Parts: sequence; structure tokens; C-alpha cells
Amino acid sequence: MSSMIKLPRSLTTVTLFSKTLAGIIFIALILTAFFVGTKYQAMTDLIKIKQSNPVITKLSPTPTDNATSWQTYRNEEYGFEVKYPGEWESPTHFLGNTQMLDVDVIKIPKNNFLSAAITNIEIQIVADQHACRRGESSEDTYQIEKNMSINKIPFQVATWAYTPPQFGYEYSTQKNNLCYKITLIFEGENTNEFWGTVYANRAKNSLFGIMDQILSTFKFTDQTDPTSNWKTYKGAYPINFSYPQNLKLSEGDADYFSVIVLTDPLEEDREQEFEFKMPYATSSTELIQALQRKGFTKEKELHIDGFLATQFQGTGTPNAFIALRKTTEVIVQVNKQAYEIINWGAGDNNETFQKILSSIKFKKG
Repeated sequence: MSSMIKLPRSLTTVTLFSKTLAGIIFIALILTAFFVGTKYQAMTDLIKIKQSNPVITKLSPTPTDNATSWQTYRNEEYGFEVKYPGEWESPTHFLGNTQMLDVDVIKIPKNNFLSAAITNIEIQIVADQHACRRGESSEDTYQIEKNMSINKIPFQVATWAYTPPQFGYEYSTQKNNLCYKITLIFEGENTNEFWGTVYANRAKNSLFGIMDQILSTFKFTDQTDPTSNWKTYKGAYPINFSYPQNLKLSEGDADYFSVIVLTDPLEEDREQEFEFKMPYATSSTELIQALQRKGFTKEKELHIDGFLATQFQGTGTPNAFIALRKTTEVIVQVNKQAYEIINWGAGDNNETFQKILSSIKFKKG
């Protein structure tokens, strides 16, 4: 006969500790089941909301109602105009910052909200110094939907979503080194009801339809290119650009760099307006470090002919005989060649400088 194994008394006796432990485990299982069930129900409700496609009441006005009574909003500084329903409030203009230069907001009337979960709907028109986004990322919700042309203007259409609930339906186009973004934005509180309303609204093409019609009226008003009568540099160095006719161009090789200089002949001291330096053996990183040691601060990033550049602000002088003054410098690396592009009259010449930058084309090879 095989002998039976005797377990220790501590494992076969019900104690106060074992009762307490069993109670804790039991309560934990109940709470876990409740939490999982709640999350599952919330997800199920959200799916039902998105699929239910609730009836959307008629908006006022609809895209075809009283189109002739729509008002025209014109932004003279950034050269565009757009029409909006006459019953809506006039757009609000906001001064931007170093990134978003200009922000115009068209508020959608509350009778178009369709749900208490929607707290604000607006159309934002932004002039942004950063290049328009052209790629998606797994790190956020930015999704490119299509590319289209409106009034011969190429637009990229994309959507994005953030928490707390915010949904954007964005049109973007690049012009004169600026990204113009026209975005229909929904904001809200109750997540489930908020997303249900947004999805249903889009399915019925309600506010999205009005947005499309507003976009159909968008156009740039500065149709005449102010640089059309500029000269074009196509010299020995691997860079082409346009510049005003009144400026005199000179070029040559110095000890450590090649240089192109633009000066105003009417200035008594013939001081430089703009300068292009091309160091022989210095990288953009070294140029940036040198600027920072001089006290220059980074102002923004931009793209020049598709290459990422960095713009700095500080004080400098083209030579020892001219007093220090506000100076803008742009550093860009193109393959193995670094470029240092300087505006010696920052403040007075900013607009001309930006147009010169936007005209730059680097020679391939």
C-alpha cells in the first residue's frame, strides 16, 4: 500500500489570513469584470453611434440657399479672399506669432451644432511659416484623404483628431513660402456623442458641404507677381535666385568662402543689403554654432527648394566700418555645401528677403 503524503497543517487549516486573502481576490475579480464590461459597453455604444447615422436637421443656410447674399472676407495683408453665408458673423482676425503669422476665424452659428456635445464649430484660415505637411505618421491621427484643385489652386485634404474631443477637416496649399490652411474644426465635451455627431454630420455632408462651397470661393487676390520684373542670377555658383532690378550684384572668392553680394547703388556707403556665403569646408552645424556664440537666436525653420533651413535673428555688420544692426541669417545644407544667406537690413527688407528666399533654386549635381 502506498503511503499518503501528509500536508502541513498550515495548508489544510482555514485561518483568518486565508479568509481575508480569499475575500480580497474575490472582490478584485468582481471589480476587474466590472471595469472590462464598462469599457466594452463604451466601445459598443461608440460603434452603434457611428453606425446609427442619425437624422441631421437642415442647416441654415444650406450651400444652395441665398448664395448671392453671401458676404466676402478679404485679407489684404496675405492676399486672399473667401465668401461665407450672409447670416453668419463677420470673421475675426487675430495677430499670429512667429509660426502662425495670420489667423482668421469664421464662427459657425450655434443653431448648426446639432448636439449639446458640440461646444464650438469654426473655420480657421491660417498663414503658417512652416511648410505644409505632406506625410502621415503613426504617432498622431493626421490622415491625408486626397489631393484636389480649387480655382486652379492645388489643395491637400486631410483630417486630424485630438483629445479633448477636437476634429479637423483641413485643406492646405503652399504659396510664397507660406502654408495656407483652411480647416473646419469641431470641439466638444461628451466623447461618444461628440464623435457620433461628427461622423453623422459628415455622412450627411451638412457642414462639410457648406465648407466645400466656402472653399470653392477661396482665391488669392495678388494675382500679379511682384517679382515678375526681377533679375535672375544664373552664375558660376550652384544656386539660382531672383532679385530686385535696383540692386547691384557682385560675386567672387574670398579666403574661406565664395560670396554673392547684393547692394543698393543709391546708398552713399554702398553697404550690402543681402549676402550669400558658401564656405569651402564648413558644415551648416558649424555655422549655426558660430551664430549662437555671437548671440543669435533661432527664429524659425523653413524649407528652401525642398531643403530644411533655419532662420536666426541677431545683430551684425558686413564690415568694421558699419555700425551693428538687426540682422537675419538663414542657414541651409545642400548635399555637401552649406549656405549662409544674410539680410543686413532686417526689419526694413524682410519682405524682399523672403521673396528672394522663395525664389532660390539649387543646382543639381
